[in-house]
Amino acid sequence: YSSAASDVYKRQVPENKLRQIRTKAKEHGVKVLISLNKNSNGEFAAAIDNAETRSALVSNIVNFTQANQLDGFDIDYEDYNHWNTNSLVAFAEALHEAKSADMLMTCAVICWKDYTTKWQEYFDYINIMSYDRVMGNSSTPGQHASYNDFVNDMNYWITKFQAPKSKIVGGLPFYGYSSVSYTHLTLPT
Repeated sequence: YSSAASDVYKRQVPENKLRQIRTKAKEHGVKVLISLNKNSNGEFAAAIDNAETRSALVSNIVNFTQANQLDGFDIDYEDYNHWNTNSLVAFAEALHEAKSADMLMTCAVICWKDYTTKWQEYFDYINIMSYDRVMGNSSTPGQHASYNDFVNDMNYWITKFQAPKSKIVGGLPFYGYSSVSYTHLTLPT
């Protein structure tokens, strides 16, 4: 896992650990990808909004993937307060053009921002994050990942963005939220 910024990307996994992960995965026929996300609010957006820094980031991602003998990369763009569809699609297109044909290119997406129909053309798999409808800090408790929302999210990507079913991967949470306040508890010191 790494974080994207306009001037650098920050590796979150030490090199020796990455080598161990890659070796163990290859022994079992498992592919290893790096996943990129923002380090701080606005940082990923700044990196892809500017053509020069976008190009540098693309080169760094592809070079890192090759140098570390990874099978590809995943773009987990969650900079929702700094959304620029044109920059995001330009970034995806540049990555797709720069990568080698055998590199996997995947992404994690949501269903409440615009990606355009071009988006799906650049990715091998589209991981739809179908959860967090109701957050733990909500005043009204509810399901944060219902089956109906899941089905609707899959259909949304198939119809609105024309994503082929063969590319869609449904993301489900393995966590929950509590709407109960625990402020009355006294924790041992």
